[in-house]
Amino acid sequence: MSAEDIRALLLTSGDSTADPRGITLCGARITGTLDLSDVRASIPLNLQHCRFDEPVVADRAHLPSLSLAHSTLPRFRASQAWFEHTLDLDFVTISTDGKVAVCLDEAYIGGDLTVRHATLTSSSEAVALQAGGLHVSQDASLEDLRASCHGGDGAVRMPNARIDGYLTLSGARLDNDGGPALQLDSLSVGGNLILSKVIAKGSSKDHGALWLTGAQVAGQLQFDEAQVECSEGPAVMADGARIDSDALLYKLRATGHDSRGAVRLHSVHVGGQLNLDKAVLCNGRGPALAAVEAQIAEDAYLRGLDATGRRSPDGDEDELLDVLVLRHARIGGELQLDGKLANDDGGRVAIDLRDCHVAGTLCLWNETFWRPTATGSRAPSLRLEGFVYRTVPAGLEPETWLKTLDERMPKYHPQPYRQLAEVLREAGEEVAAKKTLMVQQGAHGTALRKERGRLSWAAWLWNRISGITVGYGYRPGRALFFLLGVLVVSAILMVVAADQGLLNHVQPYGTGHCGWVDAIGVAADRTVPLVGLATAPRCVLSDAPAAEWLFVTNMALQALGWAFLTLFIAGFTGVVRKGP
Repeated sequence: MSAEDIRALLLTSGDSTADPRGITLCGARITGTLDLSDVRASIPLNLQHCRFDEPVVADRAHLPSLSLAHSTLPRFRASQAWFEHTLDLDFVTISTDGKVAVCLDEAYIGGDLTVRHATLTSSSEAVALQAGGLHVSQDASLEDLRASCHGGDGAVRMPNARIDGYLTLSGARLDNDGGPALQLDSLSVGGNLILSKVIAKGSSKDHGALWLTGAQVAGQLQFDEAQVECSEGPAVMADGARIDSDALLYKLRATGHDSRGAVRLHSVHVGGQLNLDKAVLCNGRGPALAAVEAQIAEDAYLRGLDATGRRSPDGDEDELLDVLVLRHARIGGELQLDGKLANDDGGRVAIDLRDCHVAGTLCLWNETFWRPTATGSRAPSLRLEGFVYRTVPAGLEPETWLKTLDERMPKYHPQPYRQLAEVLREAGEEVAAKKTLMVQQGAHGTALRKERGRLSWAAWLWNRISGITVGYGYRPGRALFFLLGVLVVSAILMVVAADQGLLNHVQPYGTGHCGWVDAIGVAADRTVPLVGLATAPRCVLSDAPAAEWLFVTNMALQALGWAFLTLFIAGFTGVVRKGP
């Protein structure tokens, strides 16, 4: 049938004798270009199971509905077209060379758009499905779509499109060996965005295989069990996207090659939970997941995560690789993270939680996972400067978490210790909180000593002495025990001296050797500062050579007594506690 005859029928559809069910052709071969540009028709057009020799063009057309289901054609273009009800492209097969296979730029569809099980192939850089600025008043279903091209801006490209209902691409297979596979930047979806079981392969250094930058989704993002691969660039680029409900990315498999991350969620906003359970994320040139400044209103689940990164070729071999980056993120509920983290070149890995805030329960692996850190094994390093949380990580003893902080932070910083101390105090664990702050002061001294020129040996020695004697000011009572020890030593020496005739009475208190009571009084008087006993003046050391050495020893013990009393006062008043 001639395409001109179909056009003529539509142009006369305003006649009162026209069938309101419209024009229906099934299994026809249509010759010539079907040009419906600027046509205004009052009846639907159904051309199903048809074969077109030339393209179908409907730019600026105004039709109640159009169906090309199960048809085969070279190209379909409907830029700025207006479809009052539906546009049906289910099971269509379009193969083109040099031009866009399906173009719906700035088109309007008052009902549903369906492109299910369609096959759109471009043998050049031309886009397979182009729908920039498209507006669909209800749902857009592209389930099991097959779209491929070789370069350009994407196999499926829908920038600035507006879908008032759901947008579904579940089961779609999208391929582009020279650009993005799916471009949905600045997309607006009134319902759910469903990308479940999508298989997307692309190559775009700037945009990645799947481009969701700035997308607005009023419902859920369902991205579960999808497979995304990008040979050059990130697998998923969703910077600035806003998901008003849950973002479900569980069992996602994403492989990228970009220093910015295989899955990039920078500044993304999720109104519900973020779920990456059992996801497999790989990057041959950087971190597996980068979610800097992400805003998660509820829980973030990364349970059973398998994340592998690789340092960039120009990176330092000894440099830590941040496999997971959640820097400046805000999580309104729980953060649950466990699984396998690896560096593909065998180097060390880290988790970047700097300035991240978690309002709910914190779960980071378990007790067994962190315990082997003393022998330095599979546990990742932790960047925790500014990390804020409300509870000790679930399943971990406070001592285990403290040891993890002390061993797994690549660089000393006081805030993580103070944060743990604050959490312990809120839980009523005052003793554990003080111990945490003591460990922090010790770590501070060790860190400064390692940095040549910042801490003298004298300052380092003072740091150690204050730690041992008064617990950096958090346990000043320790100094009193040391003072008691000095007193005991001094008393033993004086008792032995009296027994050997080196400690004698003076007039008018008598003659001969002093007794053990007088000897202990002398020891207490000379060792414990500000203590004066009545027995002390009764006895003096003799002039024997051994007594001279005893005198020198006694002076040293007296100096220690003063030192320990001073340390006690300084610790009790908090002078020693003034640290970083």
